[in-house]
Amino acid sequence: MKYSDLLKAYHQLLVVPQAQVLDDEKSSSVVPLYETESLRILMIRTGTDEHAVRVETEVNFPLQVPDLNSIQDINQDPIQDKVLKPLLEEMQVHLDYLRILSDAGFRLEFMGEEGVWVASYLLKKPPTRELYSLLKPPEKKLRKRLS
Repeated sequence: MKYSDLLKAYHQLLVVPQAQVLDDEKSSSVVPLYETESLRILMIRTGTDEHAVRVETEVNFPLQVPDLNSIQDINQDPIQDKVLKPLLEEMQVHLDYLRILSDAGFRLEFMGEEGVWVASYLLKKPPTRELYSLLKPPEKKLRKRLS
């Protein structure tokens, strides 16, 4: 995801005629910016404000959970070191990411049944480079921590 992608999505959503954008999540205009198995970053325009676009970041837990039923002894050191500790690290990186977004003014929600954390922010003007820096996916940080 690049800063230009963020700007392009913002302007793309604002040109949709207000009459076409209903105040309903299922019929709102959505532009995906980034997606992995554990993280999605979207720009969404709903019918509530014709000059606003919502940035939404979704973190899906659990992340890469192994099939623990197939593991004979979960307390074995190799299982701890190769499976559970990396999983914990990955979750911590994503929780840190959500905390940073929350500290920057994003609204946090938790979708209990799905196990999804959502951080959202309403933009009433074009996204800044500072917002782009906040939104950068944590996967690169994760790879550095695990290597």
